[in-house]
Amino acid sequence: MPDELPLIETREADIEHESAPDPEARWTDEYAQAVVKRVFENYKADRSGVEERWALADELWSGVVAKSFWPGTKVERHNLDVSIALEQEEAAAGYLESQIFAEFPYWFRLLAVEGQSSPEEAQQAQARLAWHLNTPLGLDGLAPVQHVAQALDQIVHLGNGGVELGWLSDEGRLLVRWQDIKDLYVDPDTYSPSIDTSPAVVQVFKITVQELQDLAAQDVRIKLPSEEELFSVAGQSGADRADEIRKNLAALGGQAALNPAREPRHKTLKVYAYWTPQRQIWSLDLRRVVLNVRNDYEFIPFALGAYVFAPGRFWGDGVPWLVRNEQRLARGLRNSRLDELALALSPHRVRRRGGMVSNALLAMRPNLIEQVEDPRRDVVVTFPSNITQSALIEQQLTEQRAQSITGLSSLVVQGQPVQSSANRTAAGIRAQQSGVSLRLYKPIRRIEDYLIVPLLYKCLALLSKYEPDQVLEGMGPKGESVPVPRAVIDKKFRVQVLAASRMLNQQGLAAIVGPVLQTLVNGPVMSIAAQQGKALDFNVLERFIGDATGSRQYYKFYRAMNEQEQAATQQPSPELQAEQQRAQMEAQTRLQMGELKAKSLQDVQSGKESVELVKLLLSGGETKGKSAKE
Repeated sequence: MPDELPLIETREADIEHESAPDPEARWTDEYAQAVVKRVFENYKADRSGVEERWALADELWSGVVAKSFWPGTKVERHNLDVSIALEQEEAAAGYLESQIFAEFPYWFRLLAVEGQSSPEEAQQAQARLAWHLNTPLGLDGLAPVQHVAQALDQIVHLGNGGVELGWLSDEGRLLVRWQDIKDLYVDPDTYSPSIDTSPAVVQVFKITVQELQDLAAQDVRIKLPSEEELFSVAGQSGADRADEIRKNLAALGGQAALNPAREPRHKTLKVYAYWTPQRQIWSLDLRRVVLNVRNDYEFIPFALGAYVFAPGRFWGDGVPWLVRNEQRLARGLRNSRLDELALALSPHRVRRRGGMVSNALLAMRPNLIEQVEDPRRDVVVTFPSNITQSALIEQQLTEQRAQSITGLSSLVVQGQPVQSSANRTAAGIRAQQSGVSLRLYKPIRRIEDYLIVPLLYKCLALLSKYEPDQVLEGMGPKGESVPVPRAVIDKKFRVQVLAASRMLNQQGLAAIVGPVLQTLVNGPVMSIAAQQGKALDFNVLERFIGDATGSRQYYKFYRAMNEQEQAATQQPSPELQAEQQRAQMEAQTRLQMGELKAKSLQDVQSGKESVELVKLLLSGGETKGKSAKE
């Protein structure tokens, strides 16, 4: 075991009577320690009710029900769950992700600002930002966009979720990392899900002794205590409510909460990071300030979103909380039905008092023989009244009510619509699909407004501040590498995310894509267009089909012809060749028939002359000065 020494704590200043320093000026460690501790305790006390909602969401999602027993016994009752929260949450998360990241890799747009940037510069800056967000970072192979997707999962589950931003100087890369909302504390008076409306944020994170020492070696502003003091604190931090919620979730999944034996340098320390747009303070276990500097980013480096929230409130509600009552009701209906079936299979019996009966005879089983004097009087069997016979039907109605709350119908959750007359036509199916889009329009729009758009603006600020002065690598619309001049990163752009509006547009296009295609490729229509000097643009047609189907990529069914194919197009078509051959054969036939007719006429004339000659020879006379010989 390494040597350990008690941690020398930072003395707290009396901030009630001491004048507050300018946020831009240097703060003493004593004042910084007092501020971090006071703010954290205030923020923590305010969200206690929200933490109970998180614990309930984990319980509903895991489907684990506490054991219950028949009154006065140790016989367990049925404790099965109905996974309404899990089904609805998985469907919502998948639907949101498919809509937000539909046009990969350009799932966002940068637009030029008049007088400050051009469309070409906006396209180049977009390529660079897409390269940062879509390129894997680190040995885990995860790209920042995947951390954003993980934030979406937590938004659907707990109601809030987000990411942390930063810049990795050694790698020259933008850092976008999923931030567990349980470890983030905001001001109680924050009036919207935007993290920037909170004057300060406290982030709690765990870090090993080795990792903290490596950070201190890279950043001289981090002032660590001695190694012996770090070892005395490592692994000794008390568990807060967020840690308890995580342990309870692991226990619900069958994982035991253990304190594994670790190498001393791999033991964890708990750091409380205090962030404002002007200050950055790290307090080790709320006892020792190790970092007290100006915030170089000049903004709070987090971006958060919400699923459903009330106006004037920061904390949102996730899917499990929305369907909590319906899942509890469905759970009770199912377990009550099973309990009644158990009572029917093993009914209650009333026996005449007196006589010795073994416990083995009291339990119902096949081939049971029980000896009594008068079966009709000595033993009376009482069966339950079958009051729960419609429980399963009521459970289905409960699940349908849960679908109406979230807007996620069985068409999205299970892939098949609810049985109704609307399923008999394609128009009815499309109407059900459009209903889902209308219900999820607001959650997607909230995620765009509070998470995606602020995230992209903060990413642009970091790129402008830290990108090296050289030609940069960008990502084209097909994932190809493109060069990006450094100067375009400093321009002003407007961020645009169209997932919500594109989703509604897709529903409208999907309803008309069939008739439109049939009309455009119709022969007479194309002929009329050609007479007016117009031709069908297949590139636009491909984009139209992609928007209507929601496909992430466009399939090019046509390509440019090579030289051999172009030469082949100069030859007549097979139909034209066959027509020409038929015309040639008909002409040749007519010529031959004309020749035969002329020859026949000549033969007929020769025959007439021969007849006259024969007549003259037979008569022996002469004709008008001509001899028979002539």
